[in-house]
Order: sequence, then C-alpha cells, then structure tokens
Amino acid sequence: MLAVVLAIVLDGVTLTGSVAPQLVDGRIFVPWSAFVVRVARKGSYDDRTGTIALDGPEHRLIMRVGSRTATLDERPIALPSSSYIGRDDLYVPLAAIAPALGIRIRYDARAKEVDVETNAAGELTSPTPYAKPQETMKPRALFTPEPIVTPRVMLGATPRPRRTPIPIDEIPPR
Repeated sequence: MLAVVLAIVLDGVTLTGSVAPQLVDGRIFVPWSAFVVRVARKGSYDDRTGTIALDGPEHRLIMRVGSRTATLDERPIALPSSSYIGRDDLYVPLAAIAPALGIRIRYDARAKEVDVETNAAGELTSPTPYAKPQETMKPRALFTPEPIVTPRVMLGATPRPRRTPIPIDEIPPR
C-alpha cells in the first residue's frame, strides 16, 4: 500500500499540520484529527470497538475501522474502501464520508491537492448576513432613486442661532 501525501484546501484555506491526507490505491483518505473533526458537526471514534460515528448537517454515518460496510441514517451501505489506522492517525475514505457531511470534493492530480467545499456545515463558517439568491429565481429590477441635492437658502452671511426655547420636562438622573 503505497501512499502519496496530498494537500487539502478547506473552503479556500490550506490545512496544515503534522498529519496530511493520503492517496492510497486511487482513493483519498483524510486524517481524523486534522480534517474530520473540523468538518463534522459531531464526530466520535471508539478505539475499543473501532466504531466511527459522524453527524453531518442532515445525515449520520456509522462505520467500523477495516470494514467496507456502514450505516447512513440507519440504512446499510457499501463503501468503496475501508478506513484504516496509520502510523500517526486514523484515516477515513473521503468519498465515503462526503455524502454524510454534505461536502463537495475536487481533486487536482497535478498539484496533488484536494479542494473541499463545506457549503452545508454552518458551524464552520460565519453565517451569511444576506440570503443567497436561489438558482430558480429570476433577477428583478430594483428601483433605486438618484439622490436629490436640496438647495439651502441662506438669508444672511452667517446662520442665526435658534430663538425658540426647547422645553425640558425632566432631566434624567445620572
């Protein structure tokens, strides 16, 4: 099992650390400590039983180390490859956990880089202060009036002070 070390870019930021993702037999494996813990809303690994549990925005994935079967939302599924324990960390197959975490993956073989977009992981990024336009909506024209300059009429050379008294009912205590 020959592993090629990869760089991983999470939402435009290159992750650094002592443990890097690996390409093994054409499959991308990501380290538990450096990647999965950052992306999953909730994740746990029981080293006694070898059980991995991941909670994404809409799905829950449970798998075991070395097994090619898992449960996604309590339905059994077949995995393209199994997770394994390397010298330095637990590695999980990125293609297996992507649907559960709601992430998009792009792999650049020349740059040896994996680009991951976490559009559904709201706790990882700051909330958007505006609503994103949906693709089905058509753009509409908005009325934005031009600012009108109001002329100021000055009768004298200098403005005069206000002569109307301003009533004060009560002065609030400090």
